[in-house]
Amino acid sequence: MEREGLINVVPQSGTYIATIDMNIAKEGRFVRECIEPQVMMEALAKHSSAQFETLQQNLNAPKKAVKADQTDLFFDLDQKFHQTFYQIADRRQIWDWLHLNSLWLNRFQRLCLKVPGLD
Repeated sequence: MEREGLINVVPQSGTYIATIDMNIAKEGRFVRECIEPQVMMEALAKHSSAQFETLQQNLNAPKKAVKADQTDLFFDLDQKFHQTFYQIADRRQIWDWLHLNSLWLNRFQRLCLKVPGLD
């Protein structure tokens, strides 16, 4: 976690959670906004009826989490929804890369769910 910049380790003092680097978070959002429309188009061109049903379930589940005020569950379900598009489009490696390189964006998105007006 230190290597990713998520924590700061200060010898003989302690380990501290790093503040969110908004520039990195914004770049992560930019990359996803550029890539995801293409991935979604590919997935929609390839999907089977069973995969469409999975997408529909993945789309409805976060709505229930919002109504129940379960922000962590909402975030996890939303990530699963997006991941499903990458899987259907056969772009799993891109999802893995994005997921690994979106740590700052993910932290910011989770925070936005818990603290209104941050975005």
